This record gives sequence, C-alpha cells and structure tokens, in this order.
Amino acid sequence: MNNSLSNFWFIGAFKAFFKNYFNFTGKENRKNFWWVISTLYILSIIPTGYLMYLFIGTSMSISGGTSSAKAIIMSVISHEKLPLSVLFISVLLLIIPCISLCVRRFKDVGFTGVSFFVLFVSSNLFIVQSIINIQNNHMFFSKGNLLAPIIGLTLCVINIIIMLLPSNFIKLKSKSKISNFFIL
Repeated sequence: MNNSLSNFWFIGAFKAFFKNYFNFTGKENRKNFWWVISTLYILSIIPTGYLMYLFIGTSMSISGGTSSAKAIIMSVISHEKLPLSVLFISVLLLIIPCISLCVRRFKDVGFTGVSFFVLFVSSNLFIVQSIINIQNNHMFFSKGNLLAPIIGLTLCVINIIIMLLPSNFIKLKSKSKISNFFIL
C-alpha cells in the first residue's frame, strides 16, 4: 500500500490547479473542479469568520453613534494590517487560477470561455451595485434597490448550475455567430 500524499484525491486536484495557473485552454472535469472549489470554500471559513468578528466588533465599539461603513473599514484596516495583508495576498494569488479553473470547467460543459466572463462580470456588477446601494445608506429592500441583488444572485445560481452539469452537456451545431460565440 502506497501512502504517498499524491494518491489523495484533492492533492492531485490541487496539483493540477496550480500547474494550470494561467491555462485558459483545455477542459476541467467536474470532480477536480469541485474538490478544489469546495476545499477553498472550507479553508475560507476561518478568515471570513475573523473578518466578520473584526467588522462587527469594530462597528459596536465606534463611539459617537457613527455607524458608517467607511469608518468601520478604516478602523479595521488601521488595527489589523498583517492579517488583512495576508488575506489580500492570498486572494491575489488565487484569483487567476480560480478564474482559469472556471473557464476550463465552462469549456468542459460545452460553453466558451467568453460565456463565463460575460456571466461572471455581469453577476459581479449587480452584486457590486447592491453593495454600493447599502453603503450609501439606501434601504436594501426598497423597490428600486431590490432588482440588482436579485439579478446578481440569479446569475450566480445559473453559474453554479452550469458548473454542476456533466462534461459535454451542451452540444449545439449552429451557423449562428451569436450562439457560436457562447457555445463551443
């Protein structure tokens, strides 16, 4: 029996993840994709909890009745430089391979890389718009502000559903330039 670390499922998936750091061509199977993504989500629980602790603690300790998001963020940044810089560097190191992994997964399902970027950028734009509305002290659930989060979250759910599809799920032979732009 070989006890090498490379025999574990997620170790091989992470080796391929970092080996294909800038590889936006090719395909990524569902198993490797979900091992990497689920492991990264699990590993992000601790830093996310720590950040929530910092933001909630800082917002409760600010005196004078100020509850502006800008004051809270500036206070956390000024007191917690090392953990935030480590988190920021790790996000910068992981963003490119995560995007390339998602592009390869989209291609494995049958979409083009362009369709991933259209879905990714549009969903993030709606989510950023929702955050801006909240920071400007607009009511989150008012009529005008409800549309952006609903569209953003719907696009995120569509993205997750596409990632769950099996390999070569989309097979379309079309002469339409528009459909060929989004589907392989």
